[in-house]
Amino acid sequence: MLSPAGAGHGDAAMFVATSIANFVARHRLGKVYASETGFYLRRNPDTVRAPDCMFVAAERLPAELVRGYLPFAPDLAVEVVDPDDPALATVEKAQSFVDAGVKLVWVVDYLAQRGLVYEQGKPPQLLAADGVLDGRHVLPGFKLPLRKVWQAVGTPVESVRGVRRGVSRSKR
Repeated sequence: MLSPAGAGHGDAAMFVATSIANFVARHRLGKVYASETGFYLRRNPDTVRAPDCMFVAAERLPAELVRGYLPFAPDLAVEVVDPDDPALATVEKAQSFVDAGVKLVWVVDYLAQRGLVYEQGKPPQLLAADGVLDGRHVLPGFKLPLRKVWQAVGTPVESVRGVRRGVSRSKR
């Protein structure tokens, strides 16, 4: 069993998920699922993943309540980088979501103050601290400036720069 995430991770994940959920509810676009909701990445053998947040468009929702894991990939998956996980593991996880059919994946790294966008058929896009999570064709009209995430989490730019310098020095 995995250990629970830390406070910063939970804060960032909740802020992004709430922002998406408010937008989706206001425009009646579908459903947003919490971090403990799994979907089948592949079958036989079964592999299940649970991103920190996921969205399924209304037209793809089953007519009846799904018991167990979602039997299909969501339209959007959000992963918040956990400082205790290797960066490569998060990148591989995001790519596995796209490979499983997720149309758009956002990776939010609140300590490094950057984001990554994965979209089917395109190379990953790095977002700087002042970048914007854009719903593109999956959530048209949704835009979340990453600075709002950093403000919500309370990650001052000065401390992040110090962390980055410390990390890069230790790798030299």
